[in-house]
Amino acid sequence: SMEGLARGLRAEEEERRRRRSAAAANANANANANANAAWNNANSNVAGGPSSSTGGFGGFGTSHPVGTDSTTTPSVEKNLDMEYALLSFAGMQRHIAAECLFYLAYHAQLTAEEVASTIDLIRDLTNGSDVAGGVGGGLPRLDPLVEDVPPVYGEVPMMTATTASVQGFMSQQHPQQPWQTWNVPVPKLKDPKEWEEEWIANLWGKGQPSLLQCVSTLIMTVMCALDARQVLMDRETHGPNSFGAGNALLPPHSDTSDPSMNGLQPIHTRLDPENKDTERQWKRCDIWGVLFLPYALLLRNSVVPLTSPRGSGSVPSPLSPDANPRTRGTMDAAKTFTDCLTAASQYKSLTFARLSLLPSLGLPSTRSHHKDVVSMGRGDDVSIFDFYISVLAECTAQFMDVLCASGNLPITQQMWFDEENNTAQVEWKRVEEKNYYDVLWGKTVVEDASGPREVDILDRPDCLEDVFALVSSVCSASPESSKAFWKIVEEELELTEDGSSPVTTFRLAPSRCMRLLETKRSDNDSTLLVFLSFLASLALSDGVEENDTDNGASMVHSFLSGEKSINAPSDRHAPFTWSNAISAIRWYAEELSPEVKDEGSKRDRLRRSPTTTTDTVPNPTSYYYGVGDDTESNDRDEASTPNDTHRSQSSSSSSSKGKTPSTKELDEVGKNALTSLLSLISNVAARCPAAREYILDIQLPVPGTDGVSDILQDGCLEILFSLLTTEIPPDIRGLTFMAIANLLQSKPGDTGKSPMGKKAWELMECCQFVPVKYLSRYSSFAAGAGSAPSMSMYNRNQPRDDGDVPNSYFPKTADYGMIYIFEHVEGVVGTYPATEGFLYLLTTLIKVAGCPSDLGSHWRLRPGCSPYIEYVTDFILPRASGTARHVKPLPFLTVADEGRLTSRALEVVEAVLVRYVVPLALDRAT
Repeated sequence: SMEGLARGLRAEEEERRRRRSAAAANANANANANANAAWNNANSNVAGGPSSSTGGFGGFGTSHPVGTDSTTTPSVEKNLDMEYALLSFAGMQRHIAAECLFYLAYHAQLTAEEVASTIDLIRDLTNGSDVAGGVGGGLPRLDPLVEDVPPVYGEVPMMTATTASVQGFMSQQHPQQPWQTWNVPVPKLKDPKEWEEEWIANLWGKGQPSLLQCVSTLIMTVMCALDARQVLMDRETHGPNSFGAGNALLPPHSDTSDPSMNGLQPIHTRLDPENKDTERQWKRCDIWGVLFLPYALLLRNSVVPLTSPRGSGSVPSPLSPDANPRTRGTMDAAKTFTDCLTAASQYKSLTFARLSLLPSLGLPSTRSHHKDVVSMGRGDDVSIFDFYISVLAECTAQFMDVLCASGNLPITQQMWFDEENNTAQVEWKRVEEKNYYDVLWGKTVVEDASGPREVDILDRPDCLEDVFALVSSVCSASPESSKAFWKIVEEELELTEDGSSPVTTFRLAPSRCMRLLETKRSDNDSTLLVFLSFLASLALSDGVEENDTDNGASMVHSFLSGEKSINAPSDRHAPFTWSNAISAIRWYAEELSPEVKDEGSKRDRLRRSPTTTTDTVPNPTSYYYGVGDDTESNDRDEASTPNDTHRSQSSSSSSSKGKTPSTKELDEVGKNALTSLLSLISNVAARCPAAREYILDIQLPVPGTDGVSDILQDGCLEILFSLLTTEIPPDIRGLTFMAIANLLQSKPGDTGKSPMGKKAWELMECCQFVPVKYLSRYSSFAAGAGSAPSMSMYNRNQPRDDGDVPNSYFPKTADYGMIYIFEHVEGVVGTYPATEGFLYLLTTLIKVAGCPSDLGSHWRLRPGCSPYIEYVTDFILPRASGTARHVKPLPFLTVADEGRLTSRALEVVEAVLVRYVVPLALDRAT
């Protein structure tokens, strides 16, 4: 039974805590005894007691403490491997029991006492025992995390101090003995990798990751137990509940139901946000706040239905106790409903669900989500993660719908910051006024020139961005779950050809949350990024009828292309379109481009192309770099690249006028804006062929000095490539590469070469992401053959370790393009989003456009795609696989980062091998 399982878990946890407490007490006693003995020995040595060493003074210079033997303190050997094995086994058994509870709650109806017992179990597990810092210490607090990490200093080494002051002091103390070296302990910082490994080992040694997995499973159990939209099985009748879909804890409205809802009292006592006594019992109030979400959804049916503030019609207020008979009694359902929604945001529970709960649920199954596997009847390999994510996605979707319907949608982060800043200003004004009147009355006033207090961002609750960040994380972890955030409507298609009856179909439609966000986006610009990120998440959804023409990406494209509208057309605001998205990216590309500070001249950029077309289409890059036209010289030198020509022209122009270019960086708002825009383009383009064609055909007029220019236009590909030539973070650079690659995807069944792919090859050649002229001298050396380049070819100040092996054999200069980002930017962190995106773009270009044999023929002696292939085979793959010679191994933050980078590089090799044209064999007879 549920009670038996819960009691078993509780008894097992109490017994485990008792043993841990006893073990910790013994360990502390032994440690104190050893520390006291060491302290006494140290005191006797410092006091100058008799020494077993001749010529030494006191205890210094002796091999063993005075009066003791080396075997006085026996070394206690601990079998740590066995302890970890037993701890892992106990955690596994506990987790299996928690999974059993989850499956029971997923299908069967639980009682209020069983749910209350599960909530108490979650509280006890997260609080832990009284033994702090050891096994059974519960889950650590997130704020601050510094208290739960190992020290940054290693063991105190013994370093010899030979200063004159020490010599003089020791000569005065012991004039009869020659001075000897004095060992002075000096702390030393740990290596970051060593500290990180120790931190992870401590976490697993304390059992905190497995405890978090168990707690997360129990949280999902409570979500299932309080779900009111499923058909649960009655454990007494062994059949569905008599009322069908709903929950027996709070049955649907009927004459026989209890209007006072006293049956929920055990749960309400533990999940009442106004109960301060219960709040003090929780060390992790963020975990407590997660349980408010399913409880509020359970109470939703007992509260009078609400409408959006912009909706039509009048609905009685649910805040009045007389509005509904279910509010009469020992609890007010309407007030508890509102308090739960507010408290979950105040306790930052949505952040916990996104950063801790979702990652601890595990990984999705690899077979069940593949359409081919499901069609072959082998889609039954479903992991428990699929159950977890479906419950979490459904709960999150209902929670968002409730927020929009009740008008409790949180404010944005910028609005919260402005309100807090205004409050600080008002408080400071009041202090100044008080001091002013105190001076008038002759009182002593302490001058305070610190000014208004600074806003502490740690006090910020979960805002609107945090709510939709949870939605984005859920959809990214399981794209199938994004369908829960759409509204599914039913339509009847009339068949008039043969007079048959209408056919009922289902399709996706905008949800209430999407309509409200679209309205707020028009009224408030601060919600625009949230709206775009929400659309990017919805684009991952499949169609209701498993049809790609009616999936989430197609619906989002219909909204942004103007074919359909989210809300009814209005003259108050214009809808957001694809042109607005591309125009926003162009604005960031212009702002981030290193401009010459001269208002009289504007430098032409990569993305500009003529609007007029002729029979012979000129190379669009010749307009900027002077390459590809008929007037160029036939003498091609590999030392003069298109990028060099452009750089020399810009530098000569700026030097002639005495101007210096200025470089700008993205702020936090800019990073969020570009991430939302690029994710939206990438997700929609990857799943909707019509959207790819539409976006690639966008041409934006170039604003000139006299208005809008009729000669030049900005194309989508040129704008995206121009963004890549600016200083942007690696993650945004990787998203840009991914967006370009998804825009260039070919239609199913299309085997021809894409002209847009050919154009992308030319743009990438002009941008010189792969420094062809520099990599030729490193190719054989990186592959393990040939001699090492001279020291003048790379930075002499490269960081080195033992054996004189550098961290990288490339100089730290941006002239090396993606190599510089790979070695000196991404390699520092251990994640490689920009390189992975670039490799994905190379794979896509080879698939859709092949390997043009004339690529780079304007300036290279060896045209074609060979430099890009050698970039993968000679530099990326050896570094990713650890086979590169003359250099330290490439660091990786996680094993997943290493696997993704290697996989992306092998995809390029596979695409080249599959499309390699084997030359025909010569006929020997002829």
